[in-house]
Amino acid sequence: MINDIDNKTFWMVTPTGKVSDLTEKQALSYGVQPEPYEGWFLAFAAHHKSGAFMAVNKDELTNTKRLVRYPHLGTYDLFITYAHEMFHGTEQEGWASPKKHDNPEQNEYLKHTDARRIRLQLQEQLMAAYTNKSEKSLAQALATYRYYKENYAKDYKATFEDDRMEGTAYYYEIRSSLFAGYPDKVKTMKQNDQAVRTLFKQNRLAYLDSGAYAETYNVGALASFILDWQADKQGISRDTWKKAMASAKTNPMDYLDKHAKIFYIPPYKATMTNAEYKTMYKKILNYKNLAN
Repeated sequence: MINDIDNKTFWMVTPTGKVSDLTEKQALSYGVQPEPYEGWFLAFAAHHKSGAFMAVNKDELTNTKRLVRYPHLGTYDLFITYAHEMFHGTEQEGWASPKKHDNPEQNEYLKHTDARRIRLQLQEQLMAAYTNKSEKSLAQALATYRYYKENYAKDYKATFEDDRMEGTAYYYEIRSSLFAGYPDKVKTMKQNDQAVRTLFKQNRLAYLDSGAYAETYNVGALASFILDWQADKQGISRDTWKKAMASAKTNPMDYLDKHAKIFYIPPYKATMTNAEYKTMYKKILNYKNLAN
């Protein structure tokens, strides 16, 4: 359901693309709570329908730069946000919550340079593992993750829950955007897999980030894609790992560490210095500033 907050109008959009007008009274009967600012988002379930409610305004709908902020995904920023937030509001609604969230304020802890460098290295290794179907890169990623987990316990706890919640939502966002953006080319999950690999190879900086909260999107999503790949290799359903995410005691990286069939994990080895990390982080920020 879409609410144009400028004109106070409402529309219902079905999964097949049928659009119909709603009166304000009809819209409110679904239990939605409209707010006068764009981006307001919540899930609804009423009248034998379930979905998501989203508020937009004229500036957002006519700002081409904002609409195509992520052109490599082939779809609009509004849809990308919708897919991500819908996953939070529907699929994750039934997931268990941890007794304690160790980073509820979403602090980035950028002064923890060593931890941020190691997590950026982890992202690079996970991306290489998935795009190249590389067991060697996956083994290196697991070595990096174990080193991080053992030596930066507080930071590990601070990123644990968001690796699960934001990471899986980001995974869903990317999958959904590619199906929606390229309906003639991405029709099957196999084609989606190939599209994701192409996406990562051609837009590497878009899928790297640093900051205890910011990087959880990429770490969790990259681990999720690898879990799909590993499930196929092991001849098990991809749903197996996805169902496990309903538990607050695991996340994609922890699950991958326990279930990947890698017979030799090498010793941890740093791939960049702190100075090189800072240079790389500047490149990432410059890329993201272009996108904005």
